[in-house]
Amino acid sequence: MSQGNASLVQANSTTPLQFSFHYHLIFKIFSATIMVIIIIAALLGKLLVLYAFFSYHRLRNSVTNYYIASLAFSDLLTAALVVPIELDIFIKDFVWTHGEVVCRMWSTLYLLVIPGSIINLCAVTLDRFIVLRVPLRYTELMTPKRAMVAIILLWSYALITACLPVLGWRSKEFPYFVITYLNGLNCVFVLTKGYVILINIANFLIPMIFMAICWSLIYQIARKHQRRVKKLARSMSVNETTMTLTMTNGANGGTSMSDGQQTKKSIKKHLKGSKYIAIIVGLFFLCWLPYTLLSLAVSICGDVCFDGTPQEVSHILLVMGYLNSALNPYLYPFHDRQFKEAFKNIFYDIQSLKIWEIFRRRDST
Repeated sequence: MSQGNASLVQANSTTPLQFSFHYHLIFKIFSATIMVIIIIAALLGKLLVLYAFFSYHRLRNSVTNYYIASLAFSDLLTAALVVPIELDIFIKDFVWTHGEVVCRMWSTLYLLVIPGSIINLCAVTLDRFIVLRVPLRYTELMTPKRAMVAIILLWSYALITACLPVLGWRSKEFPYFVITYLNGLNCVFVLTKGYVILINIANFLIPMIFMAICWSLIYQIARKHQRRVKKLARSMSVNETTMTLTMTNGANGGTSMSDGQQTKKSIKKHLKGSKYIAIIVGLFFLCWLPYTLLSLAVSICGDVCFDGTPQEVSHILLVMGYLNSALNPYLYPFHDRQFKEAFKNIFYDIQSLKIWEIFRRRDST
């Protein structure tokens, strides 16, 4: 996922260090507008998700929401730090004006946030598999404390793989970050072919295969649960008739009826949650898969693919990937009723908040 971004190029290519791209003005205006919209929508959405998660205790009772919050943090970093600089150099025809330190930081962040999102989606997928596979043991196996430990380990892995080029796994022929060309300075982080292939396979293709297997198993389990719900519905309708007859004789037959309703409600809740998580995972791969396949193809075939790929195509596929960061937060209310209630409360507080109340709160603190 590093090929195609002008700052991250392959070491064994003879041409990609010539960054003097000049896009058509209409294409540049349209693309820049889309990127600005992505930045604003992603920042507002991710801040809303994180504020709701940390402000509403009920959201922290669900282990799944810990992974959702971690995913939101990854997308927030993308929208706040990666995309704005991408927009800046895109407008300036890839001329770099921020110095070598910022160049290193930006390149490392770029290699961190996308794998960070993918491994968090893997964690969410595994969480959904466990909740449907062993629902009675789920609360025992998946606790908030264990979720926090898993998130720390996942981010540690993403940070290590992102820092490998900084630690030395990069081209020895071009050991610099900011290079001077005719069109000015360029932020160039020259990666080796081995590293590019490794991160594309280890941080995208393998997680994609893992999630595809998990979701196929989840689908099979969901089908079984749906059949179980239908059986419960039929048995409950029979129980209603039986309970009516027994109540006329003074007996109490409501306990089994209540248990059946509770089980049916729990199964439906888990199925609905899994369906919307599947939509979030599918949307991520729909946005990032084209760009990743292009990156992997360019890494393998080198100059032929690099020179043969129009820069407009590469940029459009990259923007498609960034678009995912803006779309996710607006799907969460459909995934979780508590998220929907939290968002409603936040919007209600914003609408009812008055300026003099803000100053009154400041004076009282």
